Amino acid sequence: MNERVDIPVGLRLQRRVRLRVRGLVQGVGFRPHVWRLAARHALTGFVLNDQDGVLIEAQAPAEADIARFIDALAAEAPRLARIDTVEPEWCAPLAR
Repeated sequence: MNERVDIPVGLRLQRRVRLRVRGLVQGVGFRPHVWRLAARHALTGFVLNDQDGVLIEAQAPAEADIARFIDALAAEAPRLARIDTVEPEWCAPLAR
């Protein structure tokens, strides 16, 4: 079965990533840190705490935007945070 699925032009240009952040990232202001960085880098998505640390899903017009965001996560992390790993998983973009 070969059905064609058209992706809207604006969506084709988007990149989306799911990031699993492990370490001391709960109770240290990490989610507000993520929110500020996402706003600065014009990313959309969400951030939440769970039993494994912090889960972030972020979408941007270009992979470079997401790469700068990921670099800033650790470089500008709250003073009390300790990031052990950031595990990226690239996902299909969501419609805006």
